[in-house]
Amino acid sequence: MHRRRFVQLGLGAFLLAAAGFVVSGLSRLVVSRETAMLLGAPLLLGGALLAVAAFVLAVLAKTGVLKLDGAT
Repeated sequence: MHRRRFVQLGLGAFLLAAAGFVVSGLSRLVVSRETAMLLGAPLLLGGALLAVAAFVLAVLAKTGVLKLDGAT
């Protein structure tokens, strides 16, 4: 596994979470609050799952279970 993968996972988690907030915020202009939260929830969940995956991979790399290459 390359170190660059951690950066990609972290950036992907941030972008998905930000997109979830934007979608739920902008959709509140058109639909009710509950529906807006329902529309943004999958993006927020995806961001949270990517963050958890990055954390698990970091722990596995730190403990030596997962080999970490320094190449980009």
